[in-house]
Amino acid sequence: MSRKHGKTIAAIFDEPIRANIRWDDVVSALASEGVSIQPLGGQPLGGSMYALAFGGTRHVVHKPHPGRELKKLGVRAFRGFCIADGIGPS
Repeated sequence: MSRKHGKTIAAIFDEPIRANIRWDDVVSALASEGVSIQPLGGQPLGGSMYALAFGGTRHVVHKPHPGRELKKLGVRAFRGFCIADGIGPS
């Protein structure tokens, strides 16, 4: 894992929960860990719901719009996914 990806994953676990983590950074960091991230409905530009799959588990998350940064609720969703799949800061 690159240093940037490590910092992004650590930011997901920061307390208090942050609300300024960029969607693209989280997606890139999780993809580097082997997480599959696919838009639901097969429409890459048409929707904001994405399926995360890793190790037999699957979560659905909402891509923020119109901004690029996750709100606290989105960070919590990614944190829950990471905890369930054993992905955490090193």
